[in-house]
Amino acid sequence: MKISIIYVSQGGNTEVAAEYIEEGILKRFPFAQVNLMSIRDDEVDYEFLQQSEAVIFGTPVYCAGMSWELKKWFDSNVRFDLSGKLGAVFVTAQSPIGGVDTAIMDVVRI
Repeated sequence: MKISIIYVSQGGNTEVAAEYIEEGILKRFPFAQVNLMSIRDDEVDYEFLQQSEAVIFGTPVYCAGMSWELKKWFDSNVRFDLSGKLGAVFVTAQSPIGGVDTAIMDVVRI
């Protein structure tokens, strides 16, 4: 099974969370192929992403929504087909009251 974790990290917290998710997946499913891909560092492997059965998106919360970099990535890759893939979203926030739920829904709606 191939799993893509696509994330944006501004201060490093989202990257650390992505690494924890990767570690958890590999502990439970050591046969899985997991690829961490930073949008900010232009590390997205589109061939691996196309072959993935699951895609996990990660973003910091920005003004109660997803980061602009992730939004730009979605807008630039509108023709990329994610249908039929399992999906998940995680977010990181600097504030315990700051828009985590709306940021997750931002990504889900796309």
